[in-house]
Amino acid sequence: MSAGFVHLHVHTEYSMVDSTVRIPGLVERCAQEQMPAVALTDQNNLFGLVKFYRQAIAAGVKPVIGLDLRVENDDDPDHPFTLLLLVQNNDGYRNLSELVTRSYIEGQVRRARGSPRTWPSI
Repeated sequence: MSAGFVHLHVHTEYSMVDSTVRIPGLVERCAQEQMPAVALTDQNNLFGLVKFYRQAIAAGVKPVIGLDLRVENDDDPDHPFTLLLLVQNNDGYRNLSELVTRSYIEGQVRRARGSPRTWPSI
């Protein structure tokens, strides 16, 4: 890898069943390869954010915060769309946090209980 390469789409162990990459190893490898930055983009969560941010800063690697957000697909509910979202500043982080919170409140909780077609009337 060249020193100018920046990976903007990395899933870690916090993407649950999608990755086994651990944050300390990721940051260490980025520093070894002299990568100036790397983006953490776990699926639908920011669970590893603080650990990633602190370790990247300590290693001299710029942390880029983001995530893969699943968005409901009305045409095919079993295959949601995925948006890769990266933040640029504190406002972007606040907006991303709000989106993740809303996805858990309005989407993932319901999805975990099954398809809306099978929900009982309340």
